[in-house]
Amino acid sequence: MEGLLIEAVRIPHSGWPTGRLDIENIVWRVTLNDDTTVLHMGDADPNDVHFAQDPQYWNRNIPQMAFPPYWFFSSASGREILDNRIKAKRSVGVHVPVSIPADPLLRPVELRSFDLFTSPGETRTISAEN
Repeated sequence: MEGLLIEAVRIPHSGWPTGRLDIENIVWRVTLNDDTTVLHMGDADPNDVHFAQDPQYWNRNIPQMAFPPYWFFSSASGREILDNRIKAKRSVGVHVPVSIPADPLLRPVELRSFDLFTSPGETRTISAEN
């Protein structure tokens, strides 16, 4: 489709290196009209060794919106990847279990300040100002 760039990168599934090695995880970066880019990280493992292999790739196209799995927010290495590799203007956590409340004040302390999809059907607006 004209104006649509879809890129895919293998990043091991969370639990690497001891668990879930048989499960494929793909990180998708989608850009529309060289203007708007989103990144969906699936169930990526939050270890920088996976992202450090190709820093030029991550620097080539900074997303307006990233969708990391929520556990990236609760680990220092995950936050480091989001801040220094992905560099998205905005991130919203995905794959949030129903046991994590929608109300930030009721969440575990390490997740209170982060935006998470907690209810089916939620949306976020993606714009250049994100």
